[in-house]
Amino acid sequence: MTAHTRFRAIAVAVLVAVAALGASAPAMAGNNGQQVRLCAANERLAYGYAVVVGFNQHAQGAISPWVRLPLDVSGGTHAAPGACVELLGWWWIGDVRINWYESNRNYFGQSRCNVPKWNPFDDFRRCY
Repeated sequence: MTAHTRFRAIAVAVLVAVAALGASAPAMAGNNGQQVRLCAANERLAYGYAVVVGFNQHAQGAISPWVRLPLDVSGGTHAAPGACVELLGWWWIGDVRINWYESNRNYFGQSRCNVPKWNPFDDFRRCY
């Protein structure tokens, strides 16, 4: 190996190492709010809808799109397995209000859910 080739190999190795040091680390799960997992707890909400109202990860007021709820609800105080749907791409912080609607979009009721800003284990907060 010539001196020129050896110098080029070292220069490339140094550039790769410097680039790796400058790369940002992957974000921890839920370090600036959470997404919500909406769980219908009443059979009247089967195939219904939910709308989340609260503050997003930028502390701005936000209203989610209508979220279609699954069929499988328990009719009790907790959702049956599979009765939850995740509102992906929307991040929330603090107290949010969930407006629940029946399948014909008639208003059913409202609940509140506290969404922590930080959770090292999961991106989702379960809300009923």
